[in-house]
Order: sequence, then structure tokens, then C-alpha cells
Amino acid sequence: MDLPIAQDYLLLTEKITTRPMLRTRFTTQAYLVLATFLDLRAQHLLTVTEQRLAVPNRDRLQAALPAKLQLLATRLQEQLKTGDSTEAGFKLLVSWDLANVIYDTVGPELAQHQVETVIFQNNLLPHTIYEPTPAAKQAVLTRLTQQITDRNLPATSLAVLTIFEQLNALKWLFPAPVADQIQQLLPTQSGYAELHGLTTLAQHRITMRKFELDSWLS
Repeated sequence: MDLPIAQDYLLLTEKITTRPMLRTRFTTQAYLVLATFLDLRAQHLLTVTEQRLAVPNRDRLQAALPAKLQLLATRLQEQLKTGDSTEAGFKLLVSWDLANVIYDTVGPELAQHQVETVIFQNNLLPHTIYEPTPAAKQAVLTRLTQQITDRNLPATSLAVLTIFEQLNALKWLFPAPVADQIQQLLPTQSGYAELHGLTTLAQHRITMRKFELDSWLS
């Protein structure tokens, strides 16, 4: 299954030098789930507006998802039984299980020359990490920079950049003049307002989950 937003997000996010790796960072993983939702939205497999989250055709969604991602279809169906509010549905963004299966689906699907498989050991269990090669990461940045210069952002690039804007992470990826140019360009693009609304909802859900975890741990 083609998940270009999630793939570009992984290539740009994993092992940003000033932040921990995607595979081991809660906030970054949650936005990977959002990127996958936006991919499914672009393919009309998922309806995602600021108000409503829905599956137009459950059989079509299940048929499109690879085996590893069937968990996503199951969790969506369970969540939608309680209602179709996007705010409520975005609880799925902070599911460790979903983030892990998406990561372990998107990572291996990237061509071998784009990522290198390494084992990362933290204080819990070893994790498989799909580290982007410098050339693969640079290729995405070069493509995005050219699109920004041309003021012609395809829908997938617009989604990726809007996520990084919400993460306040454009400065990690682009020189300051390009990052400034992106922030001026994004609001002029068709579809940006709704994407910005969705990433804002996502940020709220992630922040609330952090508060819940802090409360539980204290």
C-alpha cells in the first residue's frame, strides 16, 4: 500500500540530530499515525474533517490495508461505534500499538537504499529502527525545497509540511530562510486551512495524553 505522507514523514523525522528518534518518541510517533490517516484520507478510504471521522466503505478499507495494518481497521471500527467525532477519534493517534504497526509497515516498504535497519536498545526492549540514509533524506528535502521555490505544493507535500509546522520542526530540517518561506507559503495553499485544523486537533489530543500519563506516573 502506498503511504507517501507517512513515508516522507519517516524519512525526515527518524534521527533528526537535535531530537530523539521517531521509533522511541511519543509525540513524533503520534504524528506518524496522523500522517497515515491523511494518506488514507487522500485515497478516500477515510473521511477526516475537523468535525467528523468516518470509514466510507469498511470492506474497501480492509482490502486496501496490508496484513500488519488490519489492526488500524479494527481500532477504527471499534472507535466509530462510540460516534464519529474527530476529536474523540483522534484518541487513536496516541495508541502505542498503532504507532508501532504503522512504523513497522512503512519502514520495510521503503526501498532498501532509502533506509538501513539497525537495532536500538533502550531501558526496555530492543527496537528495530529504520534509519534513513543521508541521500534518501536529502532527496526528500531537495524535492520539497524545489516545490517551495516553485510555489507549487502537491497535496502530499502540503500535508507533510503542515505536520512539521505544527511540530515546530521546520527549523530542524530547512535553513532559516526556507523555513520562513514555508510559513508564508502554507496559508496560501488550497487545503491548508483544514490540514492546519486537523494538526491542531492532533496536537491537543497528544498534549492531553501527556497530561494523563504524567498524572498516572506521579
